[in-house]
Amino acid sequence: MLTSVAMIQVRSLTKTENAGAIAFYFALTCAVLGGATLPLGWATPSLEEYALLIGAGFAGGVAHILMTLGYKYSEASKLAPFEYLSLVFAVLADLLIFNIIPGSNFYVAAAFIIASVSFVAMKDRPKGKAVRT
Repeated sequence: MLTSVAMIQVRSLTKTENAGAIAFYFALTCAVLGGATLPLGWATPSLEEYALLIGAGFAGGVAHILMTLGYKYSEASKLAPFEYLSLVFAVLADLLIFNIIPGSNFYVAAAFIIASVSFVAMKDRPKGKAVRT
């Protein structure tokens, strides 16, 4: 429910705000709220962990800007199936990075996710125009 409220809020903000500004203020809000948990315990990261955190932050920032632009140019209901692709990518990352082999249910779910994303992408494609490759 909270995610859907956030999606609607982002969609309405794109009418008046820059995608980069939306992503910046989202990150700032998360940092402030995350900083509020400092009294609950802090583990100082190593240099390698700092590098990974910076890389994750950069990738997340770019992804958030792209997501914001997606909500600017499309309806949230049409983008919903694409969000499920993150589950497929997470399981594939588990396989590639941690060598965790997914269970058989993953393949069934991945097939449904990919089929629904393909259906939405093909259904909303402009008709009568050649697609550039």
